[in-house]
Amino acid sequence: MMLMIKLRLEIAIVENVQRADLNPLEEALGYEQLMSHYGYTQNDLGEVIGKEAVRMSQIACDC
Repeated sequence: MMLMIKLRLEIAIVENVQRADLNPLEEALGYEQLMSHYGYTQNDLGEVIGKEAVRMSQIACDC
């Protein structure tokens, strides 16, 4: 059951950070939440979201 809740939260965050109207700070904070709460690395996020690791690193620095 907890795994399903975690998966749903992860999906919701990923969907939210891909919104077109999201500003860079909101996007960076969403990625930070995935990394700090769920153990994603920048490479993991890049693969899931479809962005290169270099771009993920740039976004993370925007926080």
